[in-house]
This record gives sequence, C-alpha cells and structure tokens, in this order.
Amino acid sequence: LNQPVAEIFSQAKEGNNVYAKFHDATMQRLKKEGIKGDELEKRAASAIRHVKSKFQVLQNNYEANLARQMLVPEVDIVKARITPKKQVERGASTFIDPDKAGELQFKLMKHARDFPEDSSKVRLALTALHTGYRPVELGILEIRDLTNVKGSASSGIFIDASRTKAGGMMNIPIGPRTYALIQQQLEALKNQGVELTSRTKIFQVDKADDVITKLLKKVRVPGIRGLYANPDKTMDFITSYDFRRMYATASEALGFPEEQAGKAIGRATGKTVQAKYVAPPPGKFKEQQTLVSRTVDSYYFNQLAPFFKGQIPKGMVLDPNSDLIKIA
Repeated sequence: LNQPVAEIFSQAKEGNNVYAKFHDATMQRLKKEGIKGDELEKRAASAIRHVKSKFQVLQNNYEANLARQMLVPEVDIVKARITPKKQVERGASTFIDPDKAGELQFKLMKHARDFPEDSSKVRLALTALHTGYRPVELGILEIRDLTNVKGSASSGIFIDASRTKAGGMMNIPIGPRTYALIQQQLEALKNQGVELTSRTKIFQVDKADDVITKLLKKVRVPGIRGLYANPDKTMDFITSYDFRRMYATASEALGFPEEQAGKAIGRATGKTVQAKYVAPPPGKFKEQQTLVSRTVDSYYFNQLAPFFKGQIPKGMVLDPNSDLIKIA
C-alpha cells in the first residue's frame, strides 16, 4: 500500500495483484504453522479481512473515477481471491456450564500430580478460571502487581493501563483461593531456585493464551460446552478464553449485575461522565467491592469437595489455602 495507487492497478492488469499476493502469503504462513480446518478459516479471516477493507476502498475509488469518465473497470483487485468469512462470535453460538468447574479443576490437578513439570501451567489455568482475567494479563503478571494494602478488605491485583490489552487500568480484588494459588506458585518458583524480585514474572510463560489452551486439550470434561443450535450435542473441552466467558456466566447466575461482574474481570465499564472521575488508590478495597471475586471464588472452590470426599476427615472441610495438587 506504500506504492502509488495507479501502480497497484497497473500491476494487477498484468497479473501481478498485490492483494492476491498478500492473501496467498498469509494463507501459506498459517498452514506452515500447522493450522487447519475451522481454525485456519478463523485465523485467516482475522488476518486478511482488515487488510482487504483497505484494498476495497481503493477499488471503490478506482471504479468511481472511471464512472465519472464513463469508462468500465478493467480489473477488480479484491475479487481475485475469496476472503474467508468472518467467524460467528463463540459467545453467540455456544454455551458454557460453570457447574462443571469442579470436575475441570480436579482433572487439572490430577494432571499436575502425574506430570509435575506442568504444575506451573496448571496453576496458571486455575488462576485464569478463578479470576476470569485475559490470558495475556496473567502472562505478564509480576510480583509487584500483587497488592495487600493495610485496611483493605481483600488482596488484589493492580496493573497499570500501559500494560493491559484493553488499555485500561486493572485494580481488582481477588478471592482467597486465587491468592493461595499465586502464593503456591511463588513458593514453587522459590523451590526451583528462581530469585524472587518485584519484577519476577509469576507464571514464567510466554503466550499464556497458547500455554493454557494446549494444557486444556489434555483434559476432558463431558458437557462443559455446547452449541445453542444443538444443545444435546455437547463438547468436552474449552480454550483459555472460555474461562472469561465462564466467569461472566457464573457471576450472572449468582445474581450479580453486568457492570459489577464486568469490573471483577477487568472489563472497562461505566461510560458516564461520573466514571472518568473515579480514581481509587491501588489495592484498597471496601467489603462491597470484593463481593463478586469472593463469591465466584468460593463457588468454584466448593465444587471440589465431592472429588476429595475420601481424603477429607468427617466433620472437616477443604481449606482454600491447601495445595490440592499434592492430594488430587
């Protein structure tokens, strides 16, 4: 697109279509990465469509200029290739069952017990479940981002707006189970000989989205997801981003309004004039602000009890601070 417009159309007439070359190169790159089928269509649509729109503007201007001169277009640079259709948003076509969170957690912990090298990835996945945060934000999480302010009703996570995907500050309370999972991860890093400083990455991964999704492919939970078009045909797997959808679904089922639930997962809310004046200090939360994170945290954790029935003495309950991977 850096070359003159006239040159783009002149080359296309001679069989050298710039858009077609971009399209083919993108498809070839994705195929080399081993992407196939529906996933290839989805990734290709995302990579190609926004570029196609720019070429479409050029094509429209080209045709309008010729029309004013009463001439017929000789080439259509965009129609040289069939652009993959935009994929339907998963949220509009699939449902997810938060009541399956207990089985999912238990199977993830069993996987960590059997494959200790994946323990850090499992804690990352469990933290994603319990917080509903975007994987990219968990991937960049550093020790300095944890808050434990005196007088606050809860510990929390604070990430400056410059480091978040949505470009908005994250200043969010976390539940006791989430706090315990992060502390267990820090203890594991210490045992591995990692020097803990304020800038130490908590989960020590790149591309947290891919890490979590690859892990989830190893764990099957019948009925955890399904299609609205065919509710009886359920699926037994989810991806990393489904944790965010599951959290939203759970918080609504537990009676929280959309805006309150949205704040709990770091989603930008409140487009009112008043909202821009809200400027809370990092990590300082009142009891009312912790209701969503504590309630969803407990809702997920309490689902684990039936899976540990044989390991819990009569009259005792599971402790959120326990490292359950050791007894899964």
